[in-house]
Amino acid sequence: MIQLPESIDKIVLDDESKNYFHMHDNVKSNLVFGNSSIEPDLSIMVPANERFNTLEKTILALQNLKQPKSLKVQFIIVFNNPKFKLDDLKVELDPEKFLIYVNEENLGMVGNINRICLLSKGKYVSFCHDDDILLDNYLIEIEKYLPKLEKKNFDCVVPNRYFYSNNLAFEKSAKRKRNIGNLAIFSRKMLRKVNHIDCAKTWSNCYLGGPTCGVLFRRDTLLSTTGFNENYPYIFDFVFFVNFSIKHNVFLLNKFLSVYRVGEGASSNPKVQVDFFKGNLYILALLKAHMRLSSKRVCAMAYDSYACRTEETRRLIEEEYEFKKPGKLQYKCYRLNVAWNIFRKNLYRYSQIPASKRGLM
Repeated sequence: MIQLPESIDKIVLDDESKNYFHMHDNVKSNLVFGNSSIEPDLSIMVPANERFNTLEKTILALQNLKQPKSLKVQFIIVFNNPKFKLDDLKVELDPEKFLIYVNEENLGMVGNINRICLLSKGKYVSFCHDDDILLDNYLIEIEKYLPKLEKKNFDCVVPNRYFYSNNLAFEKSAKRKRNIGNLAIFSRKMLRKVNHIDCAKTWSNCYLGGPTCGVLFRRDTLLSTTGFNENYPYIFDFVFFVNFSIKHNVFLLNKFLSVYRVGEGASSNPKVQVDFFKGNLYILALLKAHMRLSSKRVCAMAYDSYACRTEETRRLIEEEYEFKKPGKLQYKCYRLNVAWNIFRKNLYRYSQIPASKRGLM
């Protein structure tokens, strides 16, 4: 049986005293474009590096957003590459709408995400990575649902997203899962509250995925947390979300408002997959600390994370952890329970990008 290592529990406790937002306070971010005196209602944040081919499409999509009636919006881009020059960007920008900062040192992907949160000024902040696309109705839909969300005292809202990938198998899987989700006629709520218990019941189902693709936070609540954990660079979003949903109000919005480009290459690397597994153990320790999880449930959840890996990855994991496979019936019942909880709340968040939207990518 898989036991959570004592070191994982210790890391969870230690992290509660850290603040990842301020880990790089010694590194400056210099404003190179735009008017920083503007006070927006919503800051749309684009952490960027050197992916100019996708970033320019992201910016064009932001420029083509339909304008809301009263929501004042500003776009903020923070380049993690100190060598960046404005001439590198082949897109015309309005200095009243766009801010561009450049870090004096590379802070790493997660460090740059933490930095952009500090530099934003809106009451609300929304994420859009440099290979994501926000659909043209994003702002008007967010403005439409904000009053309802405010009444519910929300801290975060996660809109539905389309997935784009050159991987045909992934596309077929996304289409199949969404079709299954559509069968849940009785649970098609426009706004649905979720929390860490849902994460435990629907283990490893990436229906949320923290800071990306139009996920919107109340900024003061976001900055009251310890930030995005840099120890888990490949699963930091899931780690953050579980932690955030323990204490704060998170809602899913059943509207497709963005396109998420599924990364290729890095995630299939065995060493990266091992990091995914270690991140999952960290999340298990978080869940275990905040709810009653039986040792059998912990074992099944950890084994689930192990079983979905490649053969090479499983071998690397086995070198570090001892496994006793759950009984066949026990594991089958566990998997059925996970599927039922996903289905019951219509938490399938995958949907193949429609042909009409492919031109955006």
